[in-house]
Amino acid sequence: MADSQINPKKIKAAERRTQALSLRKEGLTYREIADRMGVGLTRARQLVADGFRRLVKRHDEIGKGLLGVQLKRIEDMMESIWPKASEGHLLAIDRMDKLIARQANLLGQNAPKKVSATLKSGGPDLSELSMPELVAHCKRLGIPVKED
Repeated sequence: MADSQINPKKIKAAERRTQALSLRKEGLTYREIADRMGVGLTRARQLVADGFRRLVKRHDEIGKGLLGVQLKRIEDMMESIWPKASEGHLLAIDRMDKLIARQANLLGQNAPKKVSATLKSGGPDLSELSMPELVAHCKRLGIPVKED
């Protein structure tokens, strides 16, 4: 089945998805993408959506693989440190604690930290503002806001 990986039609389809994603990244509208690629509006949307879905899936696969490698490394280090830590060696206990914390962090076991988004000038808590209030606040500060 290796031939299916190098099928010219599949290669062309992948190139079209990549082109559509690149054009969207450049800021083109779906209509502009459709015109540039010589396809209909629905097909342009489809190409971008399919390309993005495949990109996210690939990114997720890579991320899971890297996570597995990191967790294995931590487990190996913990295994080598454990004999000393269980004997009460403070440095080994400290390292085990750091490794356990890192492992929990990688696995998403730590509770999220509440961060208050406030301005140094004593401004409002930005996390409490509605979207229109946040946009108005940014405009008052001279921060450019792109409104959709």
